[in-house]
Amino acid sequence: MEKIKNGVEIHETALKATDPEVLERINHFTFEEVQKDIDLPVKTKMLSILAYLLGMQAIGEYKLMLPVALDNEVTPVEAKEVVYQAVDYLGLGRVFPFFKVTNKILLDRGVKLPLETQATTSLDEQDRLAKSEETQMRLFGPQMKNFAKKVLLING
Repeated sequence: MEKIKNGVEIHETALKATDPEVLERINHFTFEEVQKDIDLPVKTKMLSILAYLLGMQAIGEYKLMLPVALDNEVTPVEAKEVVYQAVDYLGLGRVFPFFKVTNKILLDRGVKLPLETQATTSLDEQDRLAKSEETQMRLFGPQMKNFAKKVLLING
């Protein structure tokens, strides 16, 4: 089992002096029990953690865990992509504070912003739909062919 670097230490800074008993349990559950039960590469675990913290609107924990993710194989581009993708699912209003936090943490770590563009589609709707369909078919199979069109017909 690969260990997540700095995960325990980041929570100790926040809780050791005031809540040592709960800190012990958090660290044991989060960084021992859960980690041995999840058979994923550390980078995948860290990206998943960032995504669910966004989904839960847990900005305080996100502030703690983003540096841990960056210390555990997650690149600035990957961290930003998690935030970008969250806009479609959570809405800009819920995600906007995470842009601010992510940018501050990256700048504090010496990362030059903006990052180089990573766009693989244009702003043209047909281009985006075509690329989306290609990806969905690659991931989920040929039944995804024309799926967006079918959904639009059903939902009006």
